[in-house]
Amino acid sequence: MHNLWEHPFEPSVSVRVCVCVCVCLQDKVAKAQEVKDLAMASLAQAIEDEKKEQWRAEGRPMLFDAKRVSCVFIFRYVHCSQCTASYLNNNLY
Repeated sequence: MHNLWEHPFEPSVSVRVCVCVCVCLQDKVAKAQEVKDLAMASLAQAIEDEKKEQWRAEGRPMLFDAKRVSCVFIFRYVHCSQCTASYLNNNLY
């Protein structure tokens, strides 16, 4: 039984097979890299969206507090202006 590598045409055939396999794998690797890049971009966008949503969620209580304080000041102003108007109306006559 002789060795396969001793055949005179075997090295050239094996080189051709290696080249064909490399070319085929290169296309598949390029496609896989493209899919990976798209997935990474999608995940990065999802992370940014989640960070913005968390920032909004953290800001909502502060916004409600500011609105509450603003309403309290408005009610106090209206109450004081009504008291002043009532006092002036009662004391002018």
